[in-house]
Amino acid sequence: MRALVRPLVLFTLLATFTAVVQSQDGSGAGFGLGGPGANIFLFAAGSPSPTTGGVNVGMTVQPTTGYTCTSITIAIVDQEGNTLATATIKNPGATVNQAFTGLGSGVNVDVVVNSVFQSGAQFDYPYLEANVTTK
Repeated sequence: MRALVRPLVLFTLLATFTAVVQSQDGSGAGFGLGGPGANIFLFAAGSPSPTTGGVNVGMTVQPTTGYTCTSITIAIVDQEGNTLATATIKNPGATVNQAFTGLGSGVNVDVVVNSVFQSGAQFDYPYLEANVTTK
């Protein structure tokens, strides 16, 4: 009897654990966890866009109920992993626009955007990445 009960108990524990883990909301790029909704920030239409020797980055910011976006940091990183430029915007509004110049012509870069959303002692850190080649 014991030999039959042990596998059943183990199976029940694993099934319960799997159900709990699968019920957790995951944070995808640009979408964070938040109260009843999600903290969202997205690239604006057509962004990031290459310019001559640079990149223009536009974002829309939508905190969920009770949250505030306290900062957005945009980094321009080359294909060797070198950070070419950064900009941190504190307490951004609903839109963020940032121009990066002096990167060089024909440079393939990653645009890496990190954000911080806060509600009291709760924090959320959604991020985005895109790739663009300067003109």
